[in-house]
Parts: sequence; structure tokens; C-alpha cells
Amino acid sequence: MQDCTVDSAVNGKQALQLINENHYQLAFIDLNMPVMTGLELVKILRSQHNSLKMVAISAYADENKKAEALNAGFDYYLTKPIAEDQLTVLIRNLTSA
Repeated sequence: MQDCTVDSAVNGKQALQLINENHYQLAFIDLNMPVMTGLELVKILRSQHNSLKMVAISAYADENKKAEALNAGFDYYLTKPIAEDQLTVLIRNLTSA
């Protein structure tokens, strides 16, 4: 999809390590990862002044959870299940900005 190269992490700690070791254009981060949640991860990355574009992924669709994620430092919020066309447009918009 979109000529993307994709890495994945099994938990938040591994995601932090991958992000700190690589130069990604975009990260999709699940809010409910084991070891370190997505909210904890984004707060650490923003405290390091990491400007990586980050998208929160969650099954929670309520406005409070969305606001919490965006206030923590996420650039965008997607609710599962994610439609392929929605994902394609988001990737295109965030990587061209």
C-alpha cells in the first residue's frame, strides 16, 4: 500500500526502541499496547522533542478518549475497524505535509 515499508512492535517498549533507532515518516500506535501504552509512548516521544507524525489507533470511539490521545501528542486518531480508503488518504496527507 502506498509503497510503504512497515515495521511492527509487539509492545510499547519495543516501539519506542524502533522509533528512536529509525527515521520514520509516520507511526500508527495502538493505545492498548502491553508493557507501555500508546499514551505513555507518545508522551515520552514528545518529551524528547520527536516531531514524528503519530496516529493513535483504538477501538474506543468516545470523544473523551480521542481528546486524551490528541492532548497527549498524537496528530490524528483512528477508530477500529479502519477502512482502507480512509487509511490511504491519511497516509497520503500526513506523509506529504
